[in-house]
Amino acid sequence: METQLQQPQTSPLAIWSLILSITSLFCCGLLTAIPGIICGHMARSKIRESNGTLAGDGLALAGLIIGYVGAVLFVVISLIGILGVVFGFLDQMG
Repeated sequence: METQLQQPQTSPLAIWSLILSITSLFCCGLLTAIPGIICGHMARSKIRESNGTLAGDGLALAGLIIGYVGAVLFVVISLIGILGVVFGFLDQMG
């Protein structure tokens, strides 16, 4: 009986996590950062449970890190913008 070892398949969720997270840095902010983070957590969980049949833990981890960075950057830049508008308005008033 011949046993063939199959290559583990890369998790589609891990790929989506990375794609969505990278997109969050350039155009969509939280709209893609949050799904990227969710996909990354789901992918890492499924990869751990797959007993070697799924690969892509590094992709999922990169998606998580980039997703969290994208979310934080979006919030910080939004706060800076809001504060700029508020202080600009207060400057005009007084």
